[in-house]
Amino acid sequence: MSGNGASPNGNGRRPGDDDEGLAGSSGLPPLPPYRRPRPAPARQGPVRPWWLVAAAVAVGLVTLSIAGTSPPRGIDTVADESWVRAANGVCLEARLRLDELPASGPDSAPAERAAVIRARSEVLAHMHDELRRLRVDGADRAAVERWLDDWAVVVRTGFRVAEAMRAGVPESAERAASEGAAADRRTDAFAAVNGMGDCVL
Repeated sequence: MSGNGASPNGNGRRPGDDDEGLAGSSGLPPLPPYRRPRPAPARQGPVRPWWLVAAAVAVGLVTLSIAGTSPPRGIDTVADESWVRAANGVCLEARLRLDELPASGPDSAPAERAAVIRARSEVLAHMHDELRRLRVDGADRAAVERWLDDWAVVVRTGFRVAEAMRAGVPESAERAASEGAAADRRTDAFAAVNGMGDCVL
């Protein structure tokens, strides 16, 4: 974790910068600010890695999964409790929005699965952009930036998988999903270690 927290990330952005972000012009409204603590609704299993599962189904690799893999070592911890609470609230709003999206399964057409993956990626892109706008203590900024950079990889992976499935190239979808798996594990591990359960998506 950097002591001065002054250097921007590889994209030249810091948490709190007000830019267009990953969501771009997808048309979804910004996620509302965190207002209240409340438990997440009952759910069965994690929301992610939906693009990993979809890509596996697309190429018949039904055993492809990152579940059960060991979390990476050297996980950053954050001392800024106000940022942790606000970030968890942003993730909760995204989780609720994800819960409202339609589901698709192995029997769904590839185009349908691609549409669902893209819709989920758009929600996560907005979540990522809202997280970037949160102010964080300078001592924690470098750690938060690394986490957000991993989230950017996860979001872009979802879009890549959706496009490959829409184009009928399942091998490209599976390759993209595999390339995004490490970043996916790191985002979950960071959130779990820092008490951000709603960000373990």
